[in-house]
Amino acid sequence: NLTVLFLSSNKIGGTLPDFFGSLTKLQKLFLNSNLFTGELPESIGELGNLENFVASMNGFNGSIPESIGRCGSLTTLRLHNNQFTGTIPAVISNLSRLQWLTIKDTFVTGEIPPEIGKCQELVILDLQNNNLTGVIPPEIAELKKLQWLSLYRNMLHGPVPAALWQMPQLERLALYNNSLSGEIPAEINHMSSLRDLLLAFNSFTGELPQDLGLNTTHGLVWVDVMGNHFHGKIPPGLCTGGQLAILDLALNRFSGSIPSEIIKCQSLWRARLGNNMFNGSLPSDLGINTGWSYVELGGNQFEGRIPSVLGPWRNLTVLDLSRNSFSGPIPPELGALTLLGNLNLSSNKLSGPIPHELGNCRRLVRLDLQNNLLNGTIPAEIISLSSLQHLVLSGNKLSGEIPDAFTSTQGLLELQLGSNSLEGAIPWSLGKLQFISQIINISSNMLSGTIPSSLGNLRMLEMLDLSENSLSGPIPPQLNNMISLSAVNVSFNQLSGLLPAGWAKLAERSPEGFLGNPQLCIQSENAPCSKNQSRRRIRRNTRIIIALLLSALAVMAS
Repeated sequence: NLTVLFLSSNKIGGTLPDFFGSLTKLQKLFLNSNLFTGELPESIGELGNLENFVASMNGFNGSIPESIGRCGSLTTLRLHNNQFTGTIPAVISNLSRLQWLTIKDTFVTGEIPPEIGKCQELVILDLQNNNLTGVIPPEIAELKKLQWLSLYRNMLHGPVPAALWQMPQLERLALYNNSLSGEIPAEINHMSSLRDLLLAFNSFTGELPQDLGLNTTHGLVWVDVMGNHFHGKIPPGLCTGGQLAILDLALNRFSGSIPSEIIKCQSLWRARLGNNMFNGSLPSDLGINTGWSYVELGGNQFEGRIPSVLGPWRNLTVLDLSRNSFSGPIPPELGALTLLGNLNLSSNKLSGPIPHELGNCRRLVRLDLQNNLLNGTIPAEIISLSSLQHLVLSGNKLSGEIPDAFTSTQGLLELQLGSNSLEGAIPWSLGKLQFISQIINISSNMLSGTIPSSLGNLRMLEMLDLSENSLSGPIPPQLNNMISLSAVNVSFNQLSGLLPAGWAKLAERSPEGFLGNPQLCIQSENAPCSKNQSRRRIRRNTRIIIALLLSALAVMAS
């Protein structure tokens, strides 16, 4: 007489016994979040009164049994996060009362059975993250009560059935990460209940209908079409209803300017518009939008100045304006963005000094200003930011000394200051960066003096580039302690003396990293070093050149 059995969220393992088929009065069976393995028994089809069957988050494998089609009372069937293989049985069409079907995050293959269109009560259909192939069956559009359709991360191809774009009750359409193609028809505006439109990383083409979003009852919330081949302008009505929170249009061919309706959308917090063909300038009268948190406009054709009004956008955590043609100074008002974690203004035409106010961004993790026309000195307030992990200022016109302001509490992982006009000595405090692991690049500057022995404390550093400076003196033996180094470049300086013994293998593997230091003696097992080695090499090369010249002159004379 058992009608309800809840075994959820335990550590029950093993296979599911056949005797479950004898519990013919069972209405609710919850086996989810356990350690069950093996196949679902065929006897499951004896449970004619079963309404809710939840077996998700286990290790069930094999095929979904055909006998499931005899469970005619089922309203909920949730089998996700298992290791099922085989195909989705067409007999699911017999489940005329089914409202919620979830077979996601498994290994099922084959095509979506068109018979699924007979499950007229379906409200939620989750088949994402499987190995499904073929086309989307047009019979899905016959599910007049369907509100949630998730087919993403499969291998579906071809166009979306035309009738699917006209389902007025559908709230969520998630088709991303497939190989779907075709255009988005104007009929999408018949989807009056649509809130989430997720089409990213397919092969869709054409323009987005310009009235998209105008006819939705409650307003769009999430629009993600990135990674397709769309072109044209952004539909201005996407924020109609004031609910739009996420707008992902990156990696397409959109052009024109950003509609003012989008910029002023107070509900929007993430806008990813990078790697398109947007142009023009950002209006100086943007207004204050305290909602936006993630702004990515990199890889477009924007120009003009970066508006100072962005400073009061206090909830910004990511601001990426890289790979455009912005010019003029970096607004010091950006220093008011106390939540900012990633500021990327690289590869523009920005000029003037780096504002010291950026040192007020106490949560800044990445600052990338490389490949601009910035001049002046590096503010010490930025060098000493404890939150900073990536500081990339290379390829500018920065001058002066590198501030001796590094601390042992910093979490800096990457320091890129190459290709500037920095001078003076390498700061001793650079050796305090005990966590730095990726790279220190201060090449192609005008640094002088000796290499500080404190760099020997950087035991986690993998890459060190000090090339093309005017560094002199010996390489300190303490640098033998840099045990994680995999690449070193100290070429074209004025270094001298013996190479530290621990660096010999680095020199053998990449001798070009030590060129241009005539007084530097590279010692290895095959070539023991002596004080006059460099001079002998020069004399030998000189004799060879003279001999070649004499031979050439003799030939010409004859």
